[in-house]
Amino acid sequence: MTGASGVRPIIVLTMGRSGSSMVAGCLALHGMWTGECRPADHHNPRGYFENLRINGALGDLYPGSIYRDLKPAPADQGWPSFVEAVKAQEGYAGGPWLVKTNAFAWPLWTPFDPVYVLVRRDLDAIAASAKRHDPKAPNSPARWREIAQARQVEMD
Repeated sequence: MTGASGVRPIIVLTMGRSGSSMVAGCLALHGMWTGECRPADHHNPRGYFENLRINGALGDLYPGSIYRDLKPAPADQGWPSFVEAVKAQEGYAGGPWLVKTNAFAWPLWTPFDPVYVLVRRDLDAIAASAKRHDPKAPNSPARWREIAQARQVEMD
């Protein structure tokens, strides 16, 4: 399902605090369409490059289960139509496009025949960055490490 233009999307599979915003940002600066993205803040001053509607829909489809179960999200037959609708609503006019998303969401993207970009970082560095990012977050560094390790296994 590459679309009428035959363009395969790039799907940046992430684990939080791994450098995926930097990777997606570099691609976006070279003309990759991302749609309406989560705005920059003091944690990521150059932006997150995460499509708000797409990631919001992931949260609605799999509320908390991706993080709780640490397993891939099951495919959803309506997902390709939803993504095409988001692209149309947000002004996609053809050409290269990308989505930055949770590593456990990869099964949703297979109908698009994507090019996957896997972003990795040392597990302890992810845990330390997560703690710096939000010191009051409920997840301990050990839990962040467990989540990141499960994502690495999934990407393998």
